[in-house]
Amino acid sequence: GTAKEAYQFLEGKKLLDQFPLFRDAHLICEDKIKPKVFLENLSKHPEFDRKQ
Repeated sequence: GTAKEAYQFLEGKKLLDQFPLFRDAHLICEDKIKPKVFLENLSKHPEFDRKQ
């Protein structure tokens, strides 16, 4: 699927830390993290940080 392809591309370029939402979407699909982790990471992402 698309999440896996995006993950593999980013992993190959060593960019997973720069694109945590793509990383987490794939990890949810693989049952490696719970959706709650995705939401927690989303709330910490600079684009969505309401503290700024």
